[in-house]
Amino acid sequence: MSKTKDDAKKTETKIPNGILPNPTNLSELIKQWFGFAKGSAENTIRMCGVLVQADRLSEPDRTNFCKAVKLEYSTDSGSKYYKLLKIGEKASRFDPYLDKLPNAWTTQYKLATLEEDDFKRVIADERFAPTMTAGELDEILNPGSGDSQKPRIDLNISFNDDVEKMKQLEAGRELRRLGAKFGFTVKPTEKYKKELLPPKKKDPSYDELLDEMAAAT
Repeated sequence: MSKTKDDAKKTETKIPNGILPNPTNLSELIKQWFGFAKGSAENTIRMCGVLVQADRLSEPDRTNFCKAVKLEYSTDSGSKYYKLLKIGEKASRFDPYLDKLPNAWTTQYKLATLEEDDFKRVIADERFAPTMTAGELDEILNPGSGDSQKPRIDLNISFNDDVEKMKQLEAGRELRRLGAKFGFTVKPTEKYKKELLPPKKKDPSYDELLDEMAAAT
């Protein structure tokens, strides 16, 4: 006996948002999770990419753009405009990781401001996921940062003008050994990289920096 239209309506399962539930198919659920996460993160990244283009418009056009999208223009580093702009400027950095990129734009901004070595540390951590918070990001970069008994101390080391590149190389290696012994990390500044390393590769790690410096001397 065939079902009537009323019978079909009674047995019909209503699916919210068009998502087909299948709790026994783990791989499909995981695929759906990361698929939607990718869409959310990617939309934010693409929006920020549009902002980069809008920032290059004439002042009147940029003003009209900001008014239309309800975003206040500001060059202040603490403003939403500035932070979204920085995300857009780093869009290419995020493209390979859209399925794991945190959805919160505030966390994306923190990722956009990281130097390459620190960014690599974050994406290699198991906590790097769409639900990762800014607090977890800080903990990855500064283990124990949530413990008030373990304050972070940053030191800046500057070489005298008469110190040769080879001596700087030796100092870098020695600092790296001391860091392994006493539990601190050594990170070169962007200025240090540009001054001492020819632009053979983009964003080298510190180990790569030291190795290439050695090869060049």
